Amino acid sequence: MNNYLFLLPISIGLGLLALVTFLWTLRKNQYDDLDGARYRILENDDYPLHDKQMHVNVKPDQCDVEQSTANQESR
Repeated sequence: MNNYLFLLPISIGLGLLALVTFLWTLRKNQYDDLDGARYRILENDDYPLHDKQMHVNVKPDQCDVEQSTANQESR
């Protein structure tokens, strides 16, 4: 039993840390707009992703799609 006495202050410390974190989120208004996320997913915001979008400049005559499919069909 004495071997587990160090767990008591650790569990109390973690509980207090969770309580302080919860109170901090309340003070920073993290829970004010709960309905906004529900409707935000329905908005149509199809904006181009300039930073993450890959720009590939391939002309149709440089593409080997027809040749690769013909090779797969002949096998």
